[in-house]
Amino acid sequence: MNVERQAALVGQQPLQKAQVSQTTQALKTAQTPVLDHGSAAIAAFVAETAPPGEDVAQRCRSLFYAVRDGIDYEVFDTGLADADLTGSAVLAAGRGFCLHKSILYATAVRHLGVPSRLVSGLVRNHPSSPDLRALVGGEVFLHWYTEIRLHGRWVKVTPVFNRLLCRMYGITPLEFDGVHDAVFQPFDSVGREHLELLGDVRLHPDPDPEQIRELIGAVHPAMVTAASRVPSRAAFHRLPADDPTDDPADDPTHPTTDQ
Repeated sequence: MNVERQAALVGQQPLQKAQVSQTTQALKTAQTPVLDHGSAAIAAFVAETAPPGEDVAQRCRSLFYAVRDGIDYEVFDTGLADADLTGSAVLAAGRGFCLHKSILYATAVRHLGVPSRLVSGLVRNHPSSPDLRALVGGEVFLHWYTEIRLHGRWVKVTPVFNRLLCRMYGITPLEFDGVHDAVFQPFDSVGREHLELLGDVRLHPDPDPEQIRELIGAVHPAMVTAASRVPSRAAFHRLPADDPTDDPADDPTHPTTDQ
């Protein structure tokens, strides 16, 4: 998808299923199929990473760093099936892109009793390699982050780009103090423009895997294959230009880093 087509998506009405008003209905702490905070794996992760005794904001901060730096940022060959899009599955995989890392963070803070929801929006100046820009179809990216309810308000949190990735792209790592928004780095370490939010912001307090795939497929068709998996780097380069589908099972490669 070219830049013009992607940019045209900005300002479109969100999918009806994903439209959510900012009401008390969005103040959720419930376990859901995606945000499975009652699982034993999530409970153990939270207990180890953010043990009781600290205040809840500090525990949310500790979880931010655990997800940011403990889960590898990976786009190619990453699962989008229902079974891949749960907090416990992301934790077990140890990898994923902004969607997956935001799912894990939203799941973990709900285990603390903190309301959370996923947020998606279109951005540009996203850290990317030429291969990744080819995969998404241009310079505009569908980006995911988390909002958590602290101090009586929604706080934006993006536990996505780890220190290694930031160093590779000359970006100052995003920090979270447990109080203020930590959503985008507007500039890189030498003052060049970095992530810029273009619009089409959607709230997902009860994310549904089918709706997630539909949204990703509308913006980045090549990312959603028949196998509900982002193609591997090698498989993507084998695809005909007009055919964004492929079976990643035919590709023996499984890169450990996206960038």
